Amino acid sequence: MATGSARRRLTRRWPTFLVGLTIAVGAGCGQPTPRPLVEGTDLCDHCHMTMVERRFGGELVSVTGKVTPFDDIGCLAMGVIEADSSRIHSLWVSDFLEPDSLISVDRMVFLRSDSVRTPMSYGIVAVRPGPGADSLESALGATRLVWADVVGWARAASTR
Repeated sequence: MATGSARRRLTRRWPTFLVGLTIAVGAGCGQPTPRPLVEGTDLCDHCHMTMVERRFGGELVSVTGKVTPFDDIGCLAMGVIEADSSRIHSLWVSDFLEPDSLISVDRMVFLRSDSVRTPMSYGIVAVRPGPGADSLESALGATRLVWADVVGWARAASTR
């Protein structure tokens, strides 16, 4: 049985313990998020090639927070087709013009052109909507797509 002084020490430490526990539990409850793509290290989950240029890449984030990298937007689309859709939390791609961050596929436009040499030759790049996308589309003679179009294109390509 604890002595009076031991009981007082435990009582004084109890609030500190509760604050620490609350912070630890709260930190684990955040939304799953992407992580930066790493050139020369990340392996594409679809084609198993090493990430060479992140400006062509993307990530699938599962509901459990597992991040799955892809070296080509076409590989990401193939990965989505092959995945259990109920396990997908979010999809992210690099902006071809500014590849330092990942952006949700819902906020991007996709340009498909045979003149773009992507790692697995799908010829699809992602860009933020706006003047930069318009200029690139014109320069490449590209077809503008939304994410659903990219997945549909990949589905059709996978059945050939």
